[in-house]
Amino acid sequence: MSARVSRHGRDRTLLIIAAVVAVLLIAGIAVSNYSVELGLASPSPGAVRAVATVAEIELTLAQTGDFRAFSEALYSGLAAHRRLAVNNPADGRVDAALGKALDCYSTLRQSWQAELEGEWDPATHGDPAYWRAFHPSVELATEYPLTAEQLREELRGEALVHVAAALTVVER
Repeated sequence: MSARVSRHGRDRTLLIIAAVVAVLLIAGIAVSNYSVELGLASPSPGAVRAVATVAEIELTLAQTGDFRAFSEALYSGLAAHRRLAVNNPADGRVDAALGKALDCYSTLRQSWQAELEGEWDPATHGDPAYWRAFHPSVELATEYPLTAEQLREELRGEALVHVAAALTVVER
């Protein structure tokens, strides 16, 4: 009978250890995935600067609508993004959101340049699939064909969604 009791005790101990390990594993996954929401990770000053620089792109578009000014703001945003050192999960989220926003803005610049140079072909450049093929962050869920102006507005809207996501992380 004592052998039976010790085996039962061992089984119970193993079950408790397995439960503790499972709880710790689940807690670790939850903390790592929600560290920003829990306030355990906050964006670095470099991430805040990068978000501000990329947000300036939209401000430039809204105020001037000038291709040259937009291009300069875009290049500043790209440089700020390259300088961003990802130090924690909050920086990682900012980095991902800014990368997507800058991809949309770069696509916008390419399409605008094609129009300014007289290279805009509605059959090619007006097809959302053309832009999605070269830019992984571009979704363009609208119908074909798009005019140059419609394409720029769609891309600008997509970029704003990603900038807003980065701002949400920074403003926590």
